[in-house]
This record gives sequence, structure tokens and C-alpha cells, in this order.
Amino acid sequence: MSKFRKSSLALMALIAGPAAAADLPAESVYKAPSVAAAPLPSWTGFYLGLGLGTRSSVVDTALTAASDSGLAPFSDLMGASYCNAQSPCTSGEPVDSLAFRLSPYAGYNWQMGAQWLVGLEGDFGWAKGGRTLSGMFVPGGAASNNLFSGYAWDSYAVNTTWDASLRGRLGWLPSPTLLLYATGGATWLHVEQASVCSGSPLGVGNPGLCLAGFFAPGPIVDATTRTGWTVGAGLEALVWDHWVARAEYRYADYGTWSPTDTRTFTFPGSPTTFLTTTTDVHLHTHTATFGMAYTFGDGSRLSADTPAGAPMYVKAPLAAPAPWTGPYVGLGLGTRTSVVDTTLIAATDTGAFDPNLLDPSGSCTSTALCIPGQPLDSTALRLSPYLGFDWQSAPQWLMGLEGDWGWAKSGRSVSGMFVPGTNSLTALVNGRPENSYTVDTGWDASLRARVGWLPSPALLLYTTGGAAWLSVEQASVCGAVPQSFFNNRDYCGPLLFGRMYGPSAISDTTVRAGWTVGGGLEAMLWDHWMARGEYRYADFGTWSPTDVRTCSPTCAATALTTTTDIRIRTHTATLGLAYKF
Repeated sequence: MSKFRKSSLALMALIAGPAAAADLPAESVYKAPSVAAAPLPSWTGFYLGLGLGTRSSVVDTALTAASDSGLAPFSDLMGASYCNAQSPCTSGEPVDSLAFRLSPYAGYNWQMGAQWLVGLEGDFGWAKGGRTLSGMFVPGGAASNNLFSGYAWDSYAVNTTWDASLRGRLGWLPSPTLLLYATGGATWLHVEQASVCSGSPLGVGNPGLCLAGFFAPGPIVDATTRTGWTVGAGLEALVWDHWVARAEYRYADYGTWSPTDTRTFTFPGSPTTFLTTTTDVHLHTHTATFGMAYTFGDGSRLSADTPAGAPMYVKAPLAAPAPWTGPYVGLGLGTRTSVVDTTLIAATDTGAFDPNLLDPSGSCTSTALCIPGQPLDSTALRLSPYLGFDWQSAPQWLMGLEGDWGWAKSGRSVSGMFVPGTNSLTALVNGRPENSYTVDTGWDASLRARVGWLPSPALLLYTTGGAAWLSVEQASVCGAVPQSFFNNRDYCGPLLFGRMYGPSAISDTTVRAGWTVGGGLEAMLWDHWMARGEYRYADFGTWSPTDVRTCSPTCAATALTTTTDIRIRTHTATLGLAYKF
């Protein structure tokens, strides 16, 4: 066939083709296949999980009633005869604590439409937390009787054990594999109060109020299960088929519990009398949890064709999420719990009858009965801007550098002492409300490395650690009430011949350097936006400030010098939102 003939046939086919196709039935026309949307995971269904975290118990205590029936003039210790200008009462003491918490949980979710969810969840938590105040068997009392004795045998503690909750959940799904939720409902907490009244025999220091053969029992334990309410928020992410990781924070309030203790006076030949004390114990908690749950049902599956972080509905192939490499800046909100242990390690008065207020050998003997110190834990809300840079070194691995600065003003005080415990034979601890000892923590900062693993393109699990700094203040207030026939003077009040120690109030400040380590969960919400949940522990070592008070005007160069050890650690829980450039 000639070239001309071939060209003519091709041209005719090209012209006739569309017309012939127009004469064919509609169903015979070829259509390109449409792009099917990948199946999306569903959050509807039952789940079962296990959480690990911390519970901070904030406990405020106060002695609200104390009476001694039949032992005048000690009857009605909280009435007109006592807790007045001559014999005032201390205002109560904090007994905060922090403990690690293990918490199985279970629930059911109903996904409503593309981006909303409601659910019901219950959990049970076990965390053995508690702190003990030394030198008192009630949280504050009258200064000129032995309710606040300052003796090493006396102690007062509040302990918390298990907790449980039943809560509703309301969630929003910015992507098929990520859930942001709020939660709230009823909660329960088991609490114990332990009061140990000194039972030391006569002749061994000062025997205290419950010396052998008198008021009994010496130790009393009260227990209850408190009902309260809880509210919080969290972040959950579908990590693998059926497996969901979470980071959650909750606050709970259990109101005020008012146990009453009765001790019987059993001295031979005496009438039956009773020492009755009532305390108010107000409790609230802060709980931070990381958890992993298994979800039942076929809907909770990741599709190989649908990357995590994808929109809910698609009509075209999806692009992979943006890489994690680059700088970011964020803002966090959470809590910081400061665990503070205080101990008086040195106390000398160069002009007193006893130049060394502690036993010269450093031990606590019958002539120098030392109180082992006081815990001053505290919890505060913390606001923390942060910034960093990440390098995604492989499809599933990441390294980064991050710095943050946090503000959380927290602190606790013990009343009735201006140093955290000393021997009971001096007036350094006498129970007078003019005396107080406080440790406050202010701003903190850190510079840390991060190492992360990406189980899916839009989800990061990471560990972090590095250097940390914390601002700390110690405040010692030594009362200045003069000595009289009716009361026990404050140590800094006027002595005979006009001697007086000062200054009354001393404040010491420092910035402690330490180290921090922790971990977290971070997820891509939308282009450039990331949410996180993070926990960190930090240790700032021991700070040992020394305070000097001089005696005047008739005691020459006499000085009272005290040195305390302050051991400081922090636990920080944060929920944050960051923008990646």
C-alpha cells in the first residue's frame, strides 16, 4: 500500500471515530476509573487500657476544736482561756504529697459524624502518697500547752491510697487518627489521717501530753473514702491497628473531711476524762497519665493507603504529611509539683547557756531531742512557652533540641517554727503562730535534647533530657513576742535585761541548676500545627542556706546561726500547642 493511501485511511478514521462513538449506547462509552477514598478508622466501640503517671495530693489541715473534759484549766483549749493573745494557736499545716500512679481504665466511644465523639469511661488508680509533720500530733495547737509540743515522738500525717472515677467524654477529631477530648464526672479517693501523741516516759526529755500511763491511745488512725468531682482534658492517637496512645491531665476536688479523735485519761485513781480534737482536712488532686489502650472492633484500623493526619473525606490521592524537620514555637499549660524536704543541720548561739543548740556529737539524745525536719511539697499551675528544632533523620526517627521557660509560683509554710525542726528543749520550736518557715519555688527553665520515633507520619513518641534551672526562696520568720508569766516567749522576743535577736524575718534566694528527663506524645493536627502531652522529672540537689541573727542591745557580739538543708525535686506535666515553620 502506498504512503498516500495509508495517510488517507488514517485521516478518515480520525474524522469518523467521534461520530461513530456518538452512535453507540451510553453504557458502551469508556470511563476512566475514579479514585476510591481509602477506608477511614472509626472510634466507635469498647476499649481497655493501662495508664502510668503521677498524682499530686494538695492537703490543707487545721485544728478546729480541742477540749479536755475535767482537767481545768485545760478544758476547752480552743475557747477563751486558750488560743488568745496569751496562748495563741497555730493556723494549721500543709501535708501535700506526690506518688506514682498505676491506673487501668475502660470505656466506650460513640463517633457522631465525621469529627465528633462522645464516650463514657471509668478508671481505678493506685498511688500510695503521704507526708508526715514532726513535732505535733495535731496540725497546729495552743502554744503554752502540749498540743503543739515540738517533741520528736509526736507526728501528724495524711495519706492517700486508691482513687476511682466515672466520667463522660466529649471529643473532636481534627484527623481520622487523632482525638482531642475533655472529660469530667464523679470521683472517689481513700484517705487516712494518722495522729501519734507522744508516749515517752518521764525523765526522757519532755514526756509530752500522752506520756506513759496518761492519755491513750497514743496513735490513732482515721480512714474514709471521699466523694468528689473531677475535670480534665487529653490527647489520643491511633498508633497501630486497634492500639491508641493517650496523654491526660485531670483535677479533682474532694471537699473537707473533719475527723474527731478521743483519748482517755487513764492515770490511776483519777476520774475518767477525755482529750477530744477535731481537724479539718481539705483535699484536692492533680493527676497526669500516659496510657495505652486496645480498641475492639474492625473500625479501629489504619489503612496503608491513608496516612495519619489525612482529612476525613478525599477525592484524589493524598499527599504525605509535611516532614518534621524544621523550627517550631509553642505554648504549654500544666502543673509543676515541687517535692521539698527540709532539715536543720546546724544551730548555734554564741552567747546562750547552751552554745550548741544541737547535741555536739550531731546525734539526737535525751538532752537534744531533734525533730527530723518538715516536708514542704507544693503544686501550682505552670505556663511555659517553648521553642526548638527537629531533624528527621529517617522515615521513622527524629532528633531535636528544645528550650523552655516556665512560670509557676508555688510554696508552703509550716507554722509554729522558724526553722524546719530542732531539739525540743529550746524555744526554736515552740508552736507560737508568729513563727513560720516557708520554701517557695518560682520560674524554671531547661535546655534539652529530644529523640523521637514516628509510628506513623503524623505521630511522634519521644524522650527528652538535659539541663534545668529553678528559682527557690527560703523565708524564716522568728516571732518577737516578749516573755511573760502566761506564755512561752518567741526565741526572738525580748529576754530578761532587754536582750533580743534580730532581724525577725530573713529571706534567702537562689537559682538552682539541675538535670531533667522525661517523655511525651506529639501529633500533627493540621498543616504546621502540633499538639503534645509531656511529663518531666527534675532534680536540683540540696541547697544549704545559713541565717544569722544578732543579739542586742546588751549582749555584745552574741549571734544565733542556723543552717538548713533543702532537697528539691520537681514533677512537671504539660499539654501544649506549637506551630512548625
